Amino acid sequence: MARARDLIALEGGGIGNRAGLGNSPAAPPADRLPPDCPAVRKHASSNPHLRPRRAAAHDISDKEISMARLPASGAGRAKSKPSAPRAAPAPTMPASTILGFLDRIEDATLAGWAVDTADIDRPLALRVLIDGQVADVIQCDLDRPDLRRLSLPNTKVGFQFAIPAMHQDGLRHVLTLATVDGRPVGLPGRGGFVLPELHFCLARQVRVDGVLDGLVDGLIQGWVLQVDERTGQKAGGARVVVSTNGQPVAELMADQFRADVAEALGADPACGFSWSPPPELRRSGGTLSFDFHVMPGRVALRGSPVELRMPGSAERERIEGLIEQADDLFRYAYRLRRELKAVLPAEGHSLASYRSWAARSQPLAGARIAARYGARADAPLVSVICPVYRPDHGEFVTAVDSVRAQTYRNWELILVDDGSGDARLAALMKRLADADPRIRVHARRANAGIAAATNRAIEAATGDFIAFFDHDDVLEPCALDAMMRAQAATGARLLYSDEDKIDRRGAFSEPNFKPDFNYRLLLDLNYICHLVVAEAALVRAAGGLDPDLDGAQDHDLLLRLVERLGAHEIHHVPEILYHWRITP
Repeated sequence: MARARDLIALEGGGIGNRAGLGNSPAAPPADRLPPDCPAVRKHASSNPHLRPRRAAAHDISDKEISMARLPASGAGRAKSKPSAPRAAPAPTMPASTILGFLDRIEDATLAGWAVDTADIDRPLALRVLIDGQVADVIQCDLDRPDLRRLSLPNTKVGFQFAIPAMHQDGLRHVLTLATVDGRPVGLPGRGGFVLPELHFCLARQVRVDGVLDGLVDGLIQGWVLQVDERTGQKAGGARVVVSTNGQPVAELMADQFRADVAEALGADPACGFSWSPPPELRRSGGTLSFDFHVMPGRVALRGSPVELRMPGSAERERIEGLIEQADDLFRYAYRLRRELKAVLPAEGHSLASYRSWAARSQPLAGARIAARYGARADAPLVSVICPVYRPDHGEFVTAVDSVRAQTYRNWELILVDDGSGDARLAALMKRLADADPRIRVHARRANAGIAAATNRAIEAATGDFIAFFDHDDVLEPCALDAMMRAQAATGARLLYSDEDKIDRRGAFSEPNFKPDFNYRLLLDLNYICHLVVAEAALVRAAGGLDPDLDGAQDHDLLLRLVERLGAHEIHHVPEILYHWRITP
């Protein structure tokens, strides 16, 4: 694998000399420590061991100490280029109190140290964002004995972050750091620059395995796996470039669900792709050959190229006429109709084009909601209740960010730690609560299950309405506003919305467009799921969730709620307001 220092380009300058600490010049005396760090000054004045001495093999240098004085945000930073939207807007904050240094960037690993001088006795927690999505939350608590000369209370201020394999795909990505409450953090490096963002491009040593299945139901379909030569892991998510006559015409992501491949090869099921030629090619007529190559190595897929005969205008008219005739003879000619439709590659929207459709549709959801339901005169408090049990820290922060980003401002978020036994998670939850007074944290000593944790949140809720939320899912920014507008317009006491799924890249898939309230369907399956908002008094009157039914607790509660309501008191909001997290 190429070293990351050879592949990473930094905004405003290079990485500088070799990553790692190595030998350094003699340490400075105490009077040369950063003057803007009162906690460091306090410990320096009382430390009898702060005398000039010979440098050890891993001591920090005078240059690093000087560079550690650079601010984490604000003046002295290079102007960063805009990247992907953040999950929640960062509030205006005072001048940064963070000191640190980025001292190693190699082998797909980021390492350095950082400390918050305003809270110097507690390890600093940092968000790591890649392309604007929270990849992880790391603690700066690794032991760094080479920092003794800074006279910090302790030397456990180091951090290390391994760039996930999914981002080692040969594409350019942007990595940024931020505090848990959203303040951007730029650390100085050996090149002498404050680094507000890191641009990197990494590629793993993988072998490509895949097949182009050909034309299936009017779509060209196939699958691709990236087999890690070192670990043997078989992962999806490969990029596939489609070209004809040497010219690229499409780029696909091989991440559609293929249960057959997963079962046969013991691989990641999110490895499939499907594609239909664009209209301008379909109208061209004649025979076209399409090549499918896996990037970045341009590996040709087995079964590539595939040839398709594109009917001309006259042929299209004749075929469409035959389709109309076949509709009249449907019972007798169903097979013929399907074969004729297969001659014309699929047009219109399909699951394969959902992401592009969602990218156009979702920004307009708020306007559609306002036009459909109108304004609301009051703003009742909404209690968003969220049981928490050992989530991925990055996904958990993204979930909380989505609540903080709500355009409807009168909410409270009740987080209940269901005995996770994770000290870092507990510290992270406390930091989030410290950053926003609308967030409240409760903790159970032992794990009691999702129903019991949710009931604890219901007890703590003070709002007029309760919104049910999972610890790794994501709300649309207008979600609570949409539900409250709909409630005011309809008088409903129980409301639910449409939903889809979200992966670690922040990509949406598998939309679930639901029907209006259907009691018989609800008896068969819980088609309501998310997002659910209900009157708090109604939820309490129904008795909350049944701890004996963990796994089906939501379905049971909904059945008990609708028993107390008329059909006119249950309302479906026909917008995708909830993104359900896909977990491995």
